[in-house]
Amino acid sequence: EILMFYNVENLFDTINDPSKTDEDFLPSASFNWNTEKYNKKINDLAKVITSLGNPLLPAVIGLAEIENRTVLEDLVSNKMLKKGKYKIIWKESPDERGIDCGFLYNPSVFLPEKSEFLSVTIKDDEAFKTRDVIYVKGKLKQEEFHIFINHWPSRRTGKNETDFKRNLVAQ
Repeated sequence: EILMFYNVENLFDTINDPSKTDEDFLPSASFNWNTEKYNKKINDLAKVITSLGNPLLPAVIGLAEIENRTVLEDLVSNKMLKKGKYKIIWKESPDERGIDCGFLYNPSVFLPEKSEFLSVTIKDDEAFKTRDVIYVKGKLKQEEFHIFINHWPSRRTGKNETDFKRNLVAQ
């Protein structure tokens, strides 16, 4: 069975969400993000996922940089992934950019027994917000697995400024 992790690099829909920093991913924005580009990205992601284990699909897929549950639903309903009958584990996290992690699984192969969303905070810094870490405990072919899906804070502002945040998430 295949277990995979995939940073899908900003899988945003085309709908403005005032609670998120999604302005670049609107039809009127600098990226000219529209339905055609969105559908192409969903198709391209599905192609990559299906190419890994031809003819089998992954039993578990951890994802980073997804905007919301809708984009996960669009991905799993893609014609190339439909046969995986994927279920979704996801929750909105407090990330400032509005991107989260997601967890997809084929229930006929992987049986989740427990899932948690682990928030990451910095003591004395209430302004720090990042995506939750997803923890899933489950069974794959009767073997117990403990899976953590995370996406560490960006190094965009520099290595020295962000290493402590990345280390915090790793812990």
